[in-house]
Amino acid sequence: MAIDIISEFLNYYNIKGLNPIASVMCFPPFKSNIFNIIIPISALQWIYRDIKYEKMHFLLKSLSKSIIQI
Repeated sequence: MAIDIISEFLNYYNIKGLNPIASVMCFPPFKSNIFNIIIPISALQWIYRDIKYEKMHFLLKSLSKSIIQI
């Protein structure tokens, strides 16, 4: 699922398979307790920005393992 306040961003990429929704994340249009995890792409970009750096690589692997366990 893809959510952004700016609908143009949702239309810019071919993400129809992600069910793009124009919304504000402060007030998501979902019932409570339907998601196990929500990951903002902007948070991932800071982990992934330098994957060759050993600490960044470790953080990304740890995050991936945590998501899989959910």
